[in-house]
Amino acid sequence: MRRERKEAKQAIDAARAAEAEVRRMAKRSPKGSRARSRLESAVRFAEAEVTVARAGRRDSPVLAARRAERAAARLDRAASRFGPSAGTVGRGGRKRVLGGDAAARSKTRAELLKRRRKQAEQARKMAKKVAALTIGQAIVVPNDRNAADAPAGTAGGAGRGTGVRRRAGGPRPTA
Repeated sequence: MRRERKEAKQAIDAARAAEAEVRRMAKRSPKGSRARSRLESAVRFAEAEVTVARAGRRDSPVLAARRAERAAARLDRAASRFGPSAGTVGRGGRKRVLGGDAAARSKTRAELLKRRRKQAEQARKMAKKVAALTIGQAIVVPNDRNAADAPAGTAGGAGRGTGVRRRAGGPRPTA
């Protein structure tokens, strides 16, 4: 009985860690988006389930561990739907959580959610960087063809004969 209570406590703690990861993931989603509302809904469900599991841990620790694991599993499903690889990989690419007791499975799910959240943050950072580079490349430096056609001092040519350059930054080449 004592061992079962300890396992239930570990499962509940792991489910709470999974809750925190999904809550962080939801915060990073745009306000009012479907993904954010779904993730927040899953977190609310998990909170209620974990609260019930904590209350019943002394009376029936096995049931409490199962409730905590179920909450962690639901959070895992919600996060996988709206995580970084939701549209590309699907269920086949997910790490399967097998074996062990409810505490071990809940802990594995919490670690998986943490990894998934960090991947989502990395994808967002890369998207921002690509957007900045694209904007930078949209700025075109005058080229030789425009300089030959237009007189010096006009918008078409600088009169210096610079080459064709599409750059995000860095020093400009000299003629």
